[in-house]
Amino acid sequence: MIEFTQGGDTVALEAAAAARTDRRSVLVRITPAGLDWLDSFRAPTQRAMSALFQGFTPAELAELRHLCLRLVENQQRIEQYLTMTGEPDGSPA
Repeated sequence: MIEFTQGGDTVALEAAAAARTDRRSVLVRITPAGLDWLDSFRAPTQRAMSALFQGFTPAELAELRHLCLRLVENQQRIEQYLTMTGEPDGSPA
């Protein structure tokens, strides 16, 4: 299990479904210096995203997210279909 705390919230990621019984699992906590590094690492992306979506209303952002998720679902369906049918792109049947 990988666990870190940020702003009082604890986020846990289980490495395997049996993490509690798997003796190979290790509990890790991120240090304050690690959190500072993450903040500085994320800052340029956050600034770019703010500039990219400048002027969008919260409703527009929600709709954009919804539409993008629908595109992902469609892409996954197409990928599954092509994998099953063995289309001429070289993917297995």
